[in-house]
Amino acid sequence: MFNSHQPLSVGTVLVDGRVAATWKFRDGRVLVAELEPLAALGADVPDEVEAERAALEAFSA
Repeated sequence: MFNSHQPLSVGTVLVDGRVAATWKFRDGRVLVAELEPLAALGADVPDEVEAERAALEAFSA
């Protein structure tokens, strides 16, 4: 997502085409900040987001 006050792009986590969370890379770690979803998310979504977070962190190592 792009914010004119912070001109750098923000990493987003998409679930079924909707932004469910944002992420940042800091000190060699990928930090995921949860946002309140606009719609109900499936019970497996947190596990899938964690798997993607870990994969991105491993890729950047």
